[in-house]
Amino acid sequence: MPVSKQKRRCIEAAIFCLLIILLIFTVWYYDHNKIIKYIVFKRGNAQVETNHAEDGAGHSVSYKQLNIEKLEPEFHFRKNYYLGKTKDVENKDHLLKYLLGRYVNCSTYSRQILLDLGAKTFESSVGWFIKNYPCNFTEIHAFEVKKKIFIIPEKEKARVKLYESFIGTVSSSKETDIADFIVNVLDVKPSDFLVIKMDIEGAEYKVIDHMRSKGLWPLIDELFVEIHYKHPYMKGYGWNKFKEYTIEDATNLFIGLRNNGVFAHPWP
Repeated sequence: MPVSKQKRRCIEAAIFCLLIILLIFTVWYYDHNKIIKYIVFKRGNAQVETNHAEDGAGHSVSYKQLNIEKLEPEFHFRKNYYLGKTKDVENKDHLLKYLLGRYVNCSTYSRQILLDLGAKTFESSVGWFIKNYPCNFTEIHAFEVKKKIFIIPEKEKARVKLYESFIGTVSSSKETDIADFIVNVLDVKPSDFLVIKMDIEGAEYKVIDHMRSKGLWPLIDELFVEIHYKHPYMKGYGWNKFKEYTIEDATNLFIGLRNNGVFAHPWP
């Protein structure tokens, strides 16, 4: 029995309404959960598809779209530990498949630079990058103010340099303006491959804002940040002192970085 024109129009209208509802729900879901899974970059004048990235932001090769891990503040950016999959609160296994070096041949760049801000021991971060990051860094610059905890192995002394200085927004006898260091001391160019790890005990908010204001994003390929905030769950790890910032502030910092085309990860 043929469907009347009136019934067909009703069915089409109902389908259209359902599609609109689905679209509204999808937009709400991603905004509500603050999850940004994909970042699209631009480099130089090479135009690529845009999705979450502002014009001219970010620094990487001309590829269309990369997968990046979800932001999971409900697990305090430490999903494996929070779910009991590991006893190591600083476990980094979840980062391995999202490293930018898996998508980019960093050997095609002029220099391969690792900048470790708040290095702690050699093994805790620099050693981890040497072992796990798919790039043979030609130079590694590590900042650590605690004396004698960052011991450079003999075989790595040719490419690793230690700076016993705090990271900040101005330069002094005890502090290094990291934006000035990247631009004027290291003389980083867009043709270089630069990976930064940052663990500077709460100063990351001001330092990242300073880096943004100085226009550093086009020089940075990948950024790892240990983000600090006050939360009862993190009190046992000494984080109760970070009274100025909340977990919402931490989440919004990463959303801001990713929205501006920075391939940024929480560092556990």
